[in-house]
Formats: sequence, structure tokens, C-alpha cells
Amino acid sequence: MNTHISIDRPLRIAFIGAGQMARNHVAAIQRLPVAAKIVAVTDRVPKIAEQFAALAGARASFSIEALLAEATPDIVHICTPPSSHFEAAHAALDAGVHVYVEKPFALTTDDATRLVALAAARRRLICAGHQLVRDPAFKR
Repeated sequence: MNTHISIDRPLRIAFIGAGQMARNHVAAIQRLPVAAKIVAVTDRVPKIAEQFAALAGARASFSIEALLAEATPDIVHICTPPSSHFEAAHAALDAGVHVYVEKPFALTTDDATRLVALAAARRRLICAGHQLVRDPAFKR
């Protein structure tokens, strides 16, 4: 059974959080073998959001709600401090958007369980950012 879904347009990616980790994500996105476009970013510091938007060729939004409603992303990368992961991921999933959330995925087991359940209910993917698990340097 083929579980891959293809789309006939570039993948629309938005960011919640615009710090250094988000910049690392942009570099990785630019290396993707699929068409992808960064469409929006929001950050709790508007100036940081504007700088990141200029770097990524995207639009700065000044709230999560505005980002989700106006940019209509396919996926949101959450690169905020851990204490805000749950709120941002919940908002994105509730809006019907796939989510990639940096580690830690959630601060409590209850929050993690709630996010996974919401993703399943909305038929969306949620992925925890543990990208170094197979990295040789990380293994050492």
C-alpha cells in the first residue's frame, strides 16, 4: 500500500519561532529534493520575525492565529522555547496543519498524549525533532 501523498505545488511551510534553530531549518529546507516555499513566520519579538521573514523570503505575522489564517501553510515548524511548544502545536493541529516540533516535543506526558490525539483526530502528522538520533557524532 502506498501511503505517500503527492501535491502538485510547492509545500507551504511556516515557522512559529525565528531563532537560530529556525534558521537551521531554513537551510535544511533549501536542500530538500521537493519543491517547498517558506510562506510565513511569527515570533514573540516582532523585529526577529521581520528579520527572519526577509531572510526566508516570507511574510512576518504577529500572532499564531494570523499566521495560520493568512498564510495557510501545509506544515508549521515550531522552533520556540519548550514552554510554548504545546500551545503552538495545538493551535496548528487544530487549524488542520501538519506540525514539526523541536525537542522536547512536550513538557509533560499528558500534553504529548493530547497532541498525538489531536493530530489523529484532525488526520494530520506531528513529528518530534530528534534529528540527531542516527548522527554518528551524536552516537559517539
